[in-house]
Amino acid sequence: MAKRKPKWVLLHRIEDGRNVYLYEPLRKYEIQSRIRKGWKVIESR
Repeated sequence: MAKRKPKWVLLHRIEDGRNVYLYEPLRKYEIQSRIRKGWKVIESR
């Protein structure tokens, strides 16, 4: 079996009244972890 490749994901949340965006390669369990920490997925490729 092949390893699961990370997906490039655009994440967003508001910190201290400012919009914060992250665009990085994440695996499925990492994406779920970010969602639990308050990030919202805007786009996934």
